[in-house]
Amino acid sequence: MHELFLTVLSRQELSRAGELFSLEDEEVLPCASEVLLKIRDSVIRPTYAADDNAQSVVEICLARVIAAIRDSGEMEKFSAQLVALLEGCLQHDLKPSRKDEHPPHAKVAADVMSCIFLKHNSPGLMKRSLGVTVRFLHRGNRDLSLSVTRYLCLAATHHADLLVPHIQPIVESIINGNYALCKVLPSIYQLRQYEYAINDHLSALLSILPLCDHNDRLSLLGLFELMAKSDASLLDGNLAQLTQYLSDESTAPTVLRIFVEVSNSEPQLVVDILPKVQQAAQNNRKLLALFARLYANVANTNRDMARISLDMLALQLTDTALASQQVCILKEIKAVLDNTNISLSSLALEKINQVHCDPTSPSMLQFYLQQIRRQQGSLRDLHHHHTLPSNVMLSSASGASTAGGSQIFSSRPFLGSSHTLLNGSLPHVHGGSRNGSQQIHRSLGALGSRAVLYLAKNRAPPSAKSMSIPVLMEEPIQNSPQGSDEMTASSSTRKKTLSREKLRHASKNSSTGSANVTSTTTSSSSSSTKDTKDSKEHEQVGSSLMPFEPMRDTVQHFCEKHLDKIKAYMETVLVKLPLPLKCTIEERGNKKYAKLHFGCQGKGENCLYNKTLFVSKTKNAHLWIHVMFLAIQARAPAALSTREPSLSALKNCWDSLKQDNRSFLTLVTSAFPSAKDMENLMSELRGRRFLDVFEYNGTRQMWACFLCNHPDRAHGFLQESLPVIQGQLKEKRKRWKLFRQWRTKYFTLSGANLSCRELTSDSKDTPIGEVQSVRAIQGRNRHIPKAFEIFTADDKAFVLKAKSSKHTEEWVQCLSIALARTHATQPNAAGAKQGLHSSTSKSITQITQRL
Repeated sequence: MHELFLTVLSRQELSRAGELFSLEDEEVLPCASEVLLKIRDSVIRPTYAADDNAQSVVEICLARVIAAIRDSGEMEKFSAQLVALLEGCLQHDLKPSRKDEHPPHAKVAADVMSCIFLKHNSPGLMKRSLGVTVRFLHRGNRDLSLSVTRYLCLAATHHADLLVPHIQPIVESIINGNYALCKVLPSIYQLRQYEYAINDHLSALLSILPLCDHNDRLSLLGLFELMAKSDASLLDGNLAQLTQYLSDESTAPTVLRIFVEVSNSEPQLVVDILPKVQQAAQNNRKLLALFARLYANVANTNRDMARISLDMLALQLTDTALASQQVCILKEIKAVLDNTNISLSSLALEKINQVHCDPTSPSMLQFYLQQIRRQQGSLRDLHHHHTLPSNVMLSSASGASTAGGSQIFSSRPFLGSSHTLLNGSLPHVHGGSRNGSQQIHRSLGALGSRAVLYLAKNRAPPSAKSMSIPVLMEEPIQNSPQGSDEMTASSSTRKKTLSREKLRHASKNSSTGSANVTSTTTSSSSSSTKDTKDSKEHEQVGSSLMPFEPMRDTVQHFCEKHLDKIKAYMETVLVKLPLPLKCTIEERGNKKYAKLHFGCQGKGENCLYNKTLFVSKTKNAHLWIHVMFLAIQARAPAALSTREPSLSALKNCWDSLKQDNRSFLTLVTSAFPSAKDMENLMSELRGRRFLDVFEYNGTRQMWACFLCNHPDRAHGFLQESLPVIQGQLKEKRKRWKLFRQWRTKYFTLSGANLSCRELTSDSKDTPIGEVQSVRAIQGRNRHIPKAFEIFTADDKAFVLKAKSSKHTEEWVQCLSIALARTHATQPNAAGAKQGLHSSTSKSITQITQRL
């Protein structure tokens, strides 16, 4: 043990205790274990609580040792001694005898725990210390209990499994009034171990809900959601108690998710609370998606409940509902119809047919509408008009007929329900064979403004007299008469792919001399049997006209299945990681690399990146592209396919890189980037000095530049005459490492202009010039620069370093902000500089995001 520690602790010399802070950490750490054991011996003495001198000596010695341990980060090395000291404190009374009084043992315990939980992410340290820490919850000291609660919440974020053996005292502390500890329960319950300790106290936890503050109440509701997912019967009889929180906008979504989880396995349990859920959905339209899911689950109880659920869901398809909400409701209606195989009521059909679709509507909205209408046999309602019965054959304009009862069809100026018009915006029609009897050939060229496609079905072997000829004809755009059954695919900017169409075919005997014929399909019948068969085929095919359906790819299926997980994941990512506005893939020589372009979301008056972007190269393009893909999907109301322009551009971005020999599909359907991946991305941004000029604004929930977050600091950077930062720096005089020499001068940064002077009293400022760029020279800690190099407008370079790494980092940050400010006021100069460095590179592809 160091002589000074030995003197102070053994002889209780308070007068020399202050000298301990003059010792270096290197002198304190070798004897830290002995000092902690000596302090423990002093603390456990019966006379310690009444000896003020001993208390002062212990507090000073403990503060010095803890400071050395904390600065060295070696808490694990001294964990045994620290835990032993905590156990010694537990042997004494920790209750305050008077108000605002802190017992001496409680002070020691608080100091030790504050040191230990600085390393709350260390599994070994937490495993040794959590057991003794939890015991302080029930020692009657409220302040100490609150401190322990904060530490346990920190530990639960990384090592909830270590809290599982201590769940019983934790739950008891919550029931006794320590409601802030509710935050650890969901993390522990997710491990699905020792659940009975929580399940047994469910009634007590429900009873304290009204007493909790907002955050603690949300934690408890999150716990109940996990319980409902694990075993819905646990909440039987308690659901009505939760309905009172449906009126609060902050808790209503969580409560409704609890009901949905219960209805997934026990739908009959939520039937009684449906009226209150319906009222909550009417007052808060944001709950419609969860409302729809709940009613869809309840429909599985019986057929009567299914009809009621369908009517309730259809009633929510109002004009006030957003398109994304309508998609969710229609999706649940479709699921109920598939599961129950019942028909929609006239009320439900009416509400569904009132849903308005236009070219800007989401493709999924049109998809579900078409699926439901086709499934219910209500295709005639798609355009709100009536069609001819399927067994009625259209006659020719002249009313002519052939022998044998065969009807003769001829085209008319306006086509009826047996024809499908394809919009001219589709350049080609691609087809294939169906059972070898139907064929659609590729068109030889682009369609005109409107084209008509007729498909005839072979009803006899090919011969000179009997054949089937698909014909593609052009027809001028005309207004269809009232009552026509014309279906068109409207042109829009949204990409659409036609699904297979069952087209009603028209037959006509081949004839010559008919100048008005615009389509030719010939057929012959040799027997009444064939006529009867053909008539039945006409009835079946004529009544099965199919609407256009957008095809969905694997990416869309994946995102539709995991959309909720994607949105929840991105909510956590946006707080930890900034998302780029643009990603560019550039080629230099034979190498391709990705560049990220970040913008400021603050857009304040003095924004550093109002006209420019922060550009950073990346070696983790696969992670950034994956995160950008998830961000696009999270913002969309429904799952998107790779045909969407933003995802298509992102796919091109990845395909251009040709990295890891992975396809875009493999990349985006793989596991979400882990917390370690996120830390790697942030480390990369730190290395690029991104955090010198950007930081996350928790109040506004956005990533903004330094001046947008700190407008009060803008004055110093805006005034060229005012110094931004000044102080002594060492300048490297020789560039060769062998002859390295450093000379100290006094430097001043004003705007982007740097000047210096000698340290003598009569020296004058010598302008160095305008700083054009700065490069940090990394030390042992990759994120804290050891020195930095600046480049001036006249192509001069200077290598500088401050007295400490901390001051060096301050200089680098101020220089980065000053340069960004200069580029913001002179964007052309910044663009010219960037162009100089990228003149030899070739931009391949890029994607722009507005986040």
